[in-house]
Amino acid sequence: MFNNQLSVQDWLSLKMEVRDKFIQYFNIPRSSGTIVEGNIVKSDGHSQQDLTAINIESLKTYLEENDIVDFEVLFQMALDKITNELKPSEPEYIPLDPATLLVEEWVATLGRMRQRAKEANMEMLLQEAIKQVFNEDDIWQKQSYEKTVKARGRKAKNNRP
Repeated sequence: MFNNQLSVQDWLSLKMEVRDKFIQYFNIPRSSGTIVEGNIVKSDGHSQQDLTAINIESLKTYLEENDIVDFEVLFQMALDKITNELKPSEPEYIPLDPATLLVEEWVATLGRMRQRAKEANMEMLLQEAIKQVFNEDDIWQKQSYEKTVKARGRKAKNNRP
């Protein structure tokens, strides 16, 4: 329960990453060392006095909010802001055209085939088969995996819906 101040118990219930951000943003001092009893953290070194750095005025400043004066509401808003900041961002979705998808699948399949051929010591046989299929002199040198992948935008492969 809040009474215009965060309790040590409430503070310790926050994830460490969240506490670290509060420490950074609110310049919360640390007056002692960590106390652990029976594998339970009793204190991370921040006393009730240290936690007074998180107050209505500092929360309003951090949130750039002047209208709200309720500590609990302001703290929840700050907590939400920090939690959202810590969430990994969604990778940008880049739609792939069918030709790019086809090339990616071809490169992946060819890579698996090449690995299996190497393991079976039959890489030359696979190379001959590919030459016949594609009528190429040396498919491994003409179309390296890395060049194909970079040319077709492979970085977006994992972003397909």
